[in-house]
Amino acid sequence: MLSVGESISVALASMAIAELGAHAVSLTGPQAGIWTDDRHGNARLREIRPGRIHDALAQGSIVLVTGFQGVSAEGDVTTLGRGGSDASAVAMAAALGACECEIFTDVPAVFTADPRVVPDARPLANDSPARPPHT
Repeated sequence: MLSVGESISVALASMAIAELGAHAVSLTGPQAGIWTDDRHGNARLREIRPGRIHDALAQGSIVLVTGFQGVSAEGDVTTLGRGGSDASAVAMAAALGACECEIFTDVPAVFTADPRVVPDARPLANDSPARPPHT
């Protein structure tokens, strides 16, 4: 049940993209090749096998993948622990050979702790050079 929200979100986003005239494919973590251990609710990433994503991209599709979920060696859908959506995004970007992974979130910066949980969490200084705008 924990993984259903992500699956619904990518399916709806795929439908919205189709309404705009493009072709999108929505994949669950297991369909996208995200393999984990068997700790349900707090699974750890083991391997990413993005073959199905490569195939869809080669056909010109926009690919939407659920975060936060994968599949165990036994074939069970698993969910990752706290930060699992971000972790699966970064792991998928690495597996695809992406040079960049952008994550949009509901907090304005990277904090010393989760500001929704730790009231005195402070934003970390941004010492990285400014990136050029996307074209």
